[in-house]
Amino acid sequence: MALNPSDKLSEDPKCFSTLGDPPFPIKCKNHAVAELMSAGFPRSSVTLTAIEREVFKPDSQAAELARMGIVVPAISKDSEKTWITLYSILAELHKWKFRRAWYYWVAYTDDPLYAIPQGEAEFSNKEYRMSMRVDGHGDGQDVLGDVALYHVDTPRALDALTILIRDQHARVVDSRGW
Repeated sequence: MALNPSDKLSEDPKCFSTLGDPPFPIKCKNHAVAELMSAGFPRSSVTLTAIEREVFKPDSQAAELARMGIVVPAISKDSEKTWITLYSILAELHKWKFRRAWYYWVAYTDDPLYAIPQGEAEFSNKEYRMSMRVDGHGDGQDVLGDVALYHVDTPRALDALTILIRDQHARVVDSRGW
């Protein structure tokens, strides 16, 4: 298998669809938010950032050339442009942040108390090694300590990670006597 898991997963209907790099157009934004809601994220945990960008009209010659990576200044200058709104998506769950990337979710925490303990991470890594990738490693990776970063490729793995995060949150709360 190649280092990019999307080579294996792109045809699998159990995987997240490829949306491209953020920021996303509205249809992709809605799709990504639906993925989070399906995994049990509260709507209040999702933050959307909208930006507007001027682009060539979709059916213009300049847009067609731009899709091929070609920019002809004379054509570009005279082409009609339009404004579109694009969205970045960030969700938070118990000190973990989630942002949607090409075909996966990047999940991370900066708080070591909320990192997934090594023992639990090792246990989940046995089943989810290639779909909940420790430290975002493209070919799976052994757990070498508490885990504070995952790349998540499937809804099933996202569900499993949210359970791990909620369990770790409960342990932190219990240890503090809240």
